Amino acid sequence: MFENILYKIKNPVTNLIEKSQEEDLKKSGIKLIIVSAVMALINTISTVISIHTRYQSKGFFSYYSPAELSELRAKAIKEAELFPNFFKTTIILAIAMALIALVLFIIAKIVKSPREYSSNLSMVNNTVIIYTIGSILKLILSAIYAPLGIIVGFVITTYALFTLINGFRDSLDIESSDKLVLALTGLSSVIVIILALVLSNVIKSSLGGIGLSSALSLLN
Repeated sequence: MFENILYKIKNPVTNLIEKSQEEDLKKSGIKLIIVSAVMALINTISTVISIHTRYQSKGFFSYYSPAELSELRAKAIKEAELFPNFFKTTIILAIAMALIALVLFIIAKIVKSPREYSSNLSMVNNTVIIYTIGSILKLILSAIYAPLGIIVGFVITTYALFTLINGFRDSLDIESSDKLVLALTGLSSVIVIILALVLSNVIKSSLGGIGLSSALSLLN
């Protein structure tokens, strides 16, 4: 078992490509839901830990009794709406991961690669699993020594990101990377423009709802 884990750590790209070849759309879809739920659970646990850390008998709350602190924690947890947010986060993460896989699929088709959507979804799933392991380690280590948790989280995130980038590139089975660079540039530009337009409309709508005079009064 240890040797298998060590092999996967030492050969992340190879392992990612092998997994993408083994998993069909059904298996990738199930894994998508599970991974999204685990990530949402980690986010919920982080919220609870943050609330308990905030309301401690030190600093501003040093004059509060244990009973008052418990009441403040309970109120904060209730206001956080943990269960509804857990399901919302699960859905949002699942959609985001599915969209990333779709973007990779479009890029593959642009460069005329035979890559299927299920293979791209599998790659995204397994990359997020690496990130999830990093998030768990970060959560544990941050409780012991915060800077160590941040460093480990950064290292594993970088490891996961480069694994996906190189795994996707190597799996395309194309002779030249020139088309890939052009496809990535073009698609990224389109996505950025769409996001910019959406964000601009949201800001305009918000300012329109407040009113120009109200917006100016907020700035003063």
